[in-house]
Amino acid sequence: MTTPTALPDLATTLRRKRATPTGQVTAETTTSTAQAPVRTPDKESETPSPAKASRPVERREYLRQITYSLPRDLHRRGKDRAAERGETLTAFLLNAINTHHERILDGHETPQEVTGGLFTIPQAARPTVSKVQTSIRITDSQTAAITALCKKTGLDRGEVFAAALRLELR
Repeated sequence: MTTPTALPDLATTLRRKRATPTGQVTAETTTSTAQAPVRTPDKESETPSPAKASRPVERREYLRQITYSLPRDLHRRGKDRAAERGETLTAFLLNAINTHHERILDGHETPQEVTGGLFTIPQAARPTVSKVQTSIRITDSQTAAITALCKKTGLDRGEVFAAALRLELR
C-alpha cells in the first residue's frame, strides 16, 4: 500500500496579498520620535495622465441594440433619402419618429376588412411583402421613448418605424 502524498495548501498560496495603498502612512514610514509621520508620494499625483484629464465628463453610451423589420422598398428609399441629406439611416429614422410621433397612426397601413356581419372577414389575402431586418444602437432614453410610443399606438417597433418613414418620405 502506498501512502498518499501531501498536497500543498493552495488556498494559502493563491490568496491575494493585501497591498498597502500608496500615499498611506505605514509603520515603516513613521519614526519612533515625536515627529510627524512621513508620507510616501503617489506616483499618479506627480505626473497626471493626459488621457484622464482630456476625457469628457459626460459621454454618450449607446447601450441598446434593437432590431426591427421594414419593407425592403421602404428601407431602400429611406436609406437613399438619408444619404441625400448626409445622414445615417439611424439618424434619419430617429428624426422621422421625432417629427411625426403625434401622427404616427396616419402613416400606418391597415388591411381592408369587411364588417357588419357575424365575422370580420379579410377582404383579400395579405400580399407578401419582402422585408429586411436590421438593427440600430440607440440610447436608453430613445429606447424608452420608442417603447412608450409602441404601447401608446398599439403598434410594434417595425410598424412604428415604417409609419414614421412613410410620413417622412411623402
